[in-house]
Amino acid sequence: MAVLNRKTNLRPMLGTIFVIFSGFYLSSIPWNIPIITNPSPIYFVALFGSYFYIISRLKSPYRIKLNNLMILAIVAFFYFSIFQMFIGGDLNMTANICLWFIFFFVVYERLSRAKLKSILRISENFVIFSIIILSIEALLRIINSGNLIKHFISFILGSGTEFYQLKRNSIMFADSNSTAFYASTVLLFVSYLSDRTNKVYFIEKLILIILILLSFSRASLIALITIYLIKLIFSNLRKLWLLYLLPILLGVSIFVFSPILQYILSDPSFRIKMNILQNTADYVGSANIRELLFGIGFGGGLRILGIWLHNFLVTFFVESGIIGISIILAFLIAIIKKTKGKDGYLILFLLIAGFSFFPYAIAYFFVVLALMCIIEKENQRIKIVK
Repeated sequence: MAVLNRKTNLRPMLGTIFVIFSGFYLSSIPWNIPIITNPSPIYFVALFGSYFYIISRLKSPYRIKLNNLMILAIVAFFYFSIFQMFIGGDLNMTANICLWFIFFFVVYERLSRAKLKSILRISENFVIFSIIILSIEALLRIINSGNLIKHFISFILGSGTEFYQLKRNSIMFADSNSTAFYASTVLLFVSYLSDRTNKVYFIEKLILIILILLSFSRASLIALITIYLIKLIFSNLRKLWLLYLLPILLGVSIFVFSPILQYILSDPSFRIKMNILQNTADYVGSANIRELLFGIGFGGGLRILGIWLHNFLVTFFVESGIIGISIILAFLIAIIKKTKGKDGYLILFLLIAGFSFFPYAIAYFFVVLALMCIIEKENQRIKIVK
């Protein structure tokens, strides 16, 4: 019986490794191997982990029970991996997007039979590991930024571009916008875990908020503030005190957000994002049927439109076509249905932040979605049993 239990416990090990290392990128460290563009541990986990996963499946007498999420993940993987080769998609960007669905599939399939307690423990370990590597990233980035006070004042006042020095020199990503997206994803996941376990996770939340502030990413900050305001309102809709407080909140919002909106509208970065929408509209008018259906390849926005697209939906529409954006939206909608909307705030964050910033390297985001699907499924099973 002890041997049987030990073999049974080995099942989630691979899924756990995929979870823990899903955000461990080291994209700015020099590397001379052409196939793997940098020494990011996530790539080695994907390469060797996928090999061991396939071997384990071939040896297993049990068939995989595919549901709609797993089928959509398989369809997405093959569509993006195969069609991007034919339309000239950037290899590194395509590989990173394919990792979204590889990591989701492996984590979901390997951990779907684990008990709720084990899933929550794995989730907490992922949070702790993410905080550690993000803290190291922030420390090294800020140390290498130069005059911290001068750059910080530039960020607060919105004067000049000196604060961009604080966003560079990341060892994990191209800039700290990706750091903020990672930290924000983990923060929203911790908030979800807090609701599910009745634990506060005060230290974890505090550190993640500090890391997000130190990333100086306006896209993530605006998205998070918007989401938590929406969450506050919707979670207290039936409470009488909100009816009295709502006029005050609206007044404060107008007072606070007016200068913020003025700042955003005058920001050169915002004007670039609006120009992207205009350029996209012009592209639609001139594109042929093949380009509209299949896209121009990941990274093609820079080649065709002369600028990085910086927008989640626009990027998928232009670079992977109507078929590509339909697949990714179908996948996200299926996940919302699977979790009964519990991951809605996380996907809303992706769409809001994604209006200004599109990260290709977000396998951890889809791992979090997989964990939430499993947790919700286990919660439902426990309720039925009771």
